[in-house]
Amino acid sequence: MVKKNIKIERYSDLLRSEFVACHGVYIYGAGVSGRLISEFLSSQGVRILGYLDKNFELLGGLLDHKVFSPDHVINLSETDFLVVSGNPSTRLDILRNLDSLSNSARCVDGLSILEIGKETLCAENATSSSGNRVSFKDCAVCYNSETSCRGFLEKCNSMGLIKKHEGAVFPLIGYILGQKCTLNCEHCCEGVPYITKPSISDAGSIIRDIDLLSENAAFIGRLEFIGGEPFLNKALPEVIDYALTKNNIGYVLIFTNGTVMPSQEIINQLTRERVVVNFSAYKKTVSNKLQEIIARVKNILDDNKVDLTVYNPDARSWFDGNFFSHRGASEVQLENYYQECFMGGCRRVFEGVLYLCPHQYTGRQLGLLKEIQGEQVFLNSSNLRQELIDIQRLRAPSTCQYCNLPFNAQEVSPAIQISAKAAKYYIFK
Repeated sequence: MVKKNIKIERYSDLLRSEFVACHGVYIYGAGVSGRLISEFLSSQGVRILGYLDKNFELLGGLLDHKVFSPDHVINLSETDFLVVSGNPSTRLDILRNLDSLSNSARCVDGLSILEIGKETLCAENATSSSGNRVSFKDCAVCYNSETSCRGFLEKCNSMGLIKKHEGAVFPLIGYILGQKCTLNCEHCCEGVPYITKPSISDAGSIIRDIDLLSENAAFIGRLEFIGGEPFLNKALPEVIDYALTKNNIGYVLIFTNGTVMPSQEIINQLTRERVVVNFSAYKKTVSNKLQEIIARVKNILDDNKVDLTVYNPDARSWFDGNFFSHRGASEVQLENYYQECFMGGCRRVFEGVLYLCPHQYTGRQLGLLKEIQGEQVFLNSSNLRQELIDIQRLRAPSTCQYCNLPFNAQEVSPAIQISAKAAKYYIFK
């Protein structure tokens, strides 16, 4: 049984504990959060002995430390620490697996390290005169909620980005620029392959929605432009430029699959300080032709010094969220699901409506979920400011009755492609 005996509640706990002086640390999970934990602990003088990950064969030569099979955990000793990374669903599965194995390692929840340790370091860097400043690129890959992170808030304050009033604060809002994409991912959390009449929003309606959100929300940590594929929307340069005029929006994050060559006008906007690009370079599941385009797009963005966060999606997992049946959960269970869900705070906006999360947006677009009063906001409401406050105060949304996240969704390979014919006759759970 793993000894889960180290609780990190303050940064000083981390520095004073045996953690820093131990023989070394293994990180269970070599995904985004695992690598963030490794980077942070290394900066604090902690010896990283390696990762444990079920994709160890794929990741073996790609990372900064050796990647072992999860079975390696039985070789850990009392002088080793095991840091568990990942989202709530992943960490739960890992802990279940650990409980079935006999070993002596001391276990730490990696999320507490990111939330407490890295936040403290970023807050120091944000006010440092040494030039070691926090970048929004750092924020884009961190699992901290930016609007509660001192480092992020210090950086925003230094740039004159402030709360407008005492209204709702949103860590992030994902604005869906359009429903058209170059890929047909079976488990797309925005349900793109299953939308029969996809549309692309025009600049005027997007700008109008940004105005309404900026005027009525106190602060938006990051405004994401997503799709579909954002590079397909010709209004992208104009709406990026407009969003950056708002001093209660921290930064803009654009999600692209890299299969569309951006215009020079788009590239010019992507190079701005408050803009980061999330680049998903899929390989295993896309054609050779698309892989060639992806490589060219990345080279162009690199050459123009665009702030990119590039993941290795082929060594990660998605979750099958194509589930819209009633799960029969109690209110207490719903509250737990919502608080633990890694998509629980991912608001979506499309055509003047703010949705609770991607799953609700998808269900409404496909006609699989009914409108639930108080669980979406129409931006043309005369009481918009209060309705935005109210949706941020929700604790046990009924929408969660029709979702299998965060604990019950099946893990699947990322970006599995589905044909148009198969999508047409797809049966949701």
